[in-house]
Amino acid sequence: MLNKEFFIKNRNKLINELEDNSVVILFSGSAPKKSLDEQYPYAVNRNFYYETGIEEANDILLISKIDNKVKVNLFISEIDEAKARWVGRTLTKEEAKKLSGIDDVLYLDEFSDTLDLRLNKANILYLDLNNINEFGVSSLIVRNTSDINQI
Repeated sequence: MLNKEFFIKNRNKLINELEDNSVVILFSGSAPKKSLDEQYPYAVNRNFYYETGIEEANDILLISKIDNKVKVNLFISEIDEAKARWVGRTLTKEEAKKLSGIDDVLYLDEFSDTLDLRLNKANILYLDLNNINEFGVSSLIVRNTSDINQI
């Protein structure tokens, strides 16, 4: 298992390459549905893993460099005890911080508002759409089409 210093170093390399007033969104991905109650095996988006060390489905990494101030957020699923009985439990905020070295870990329901604040000040948006998650990147794009078209 790699330590969090490896992932911090990877993020710093990415951040150093970013132009000012830019936003990066990486999705961990999700397992495709096989049937109503079954999914195919899950494989994390390699770019997401390289930057975070997290192998959970449906998580999101948001990095912004606005006015030369960098903010890094990891968005994870809230723990659902009933769901955990069937599919396994998800990481806590503390576990995600320990694995990734990201101090600002939030729940997925905070992603949209956080993204809106960052996109209002950004000129450049980087998206890795190879493994989008069920959180709905299509709705993200539709909601922010005017911003994205101007990039």
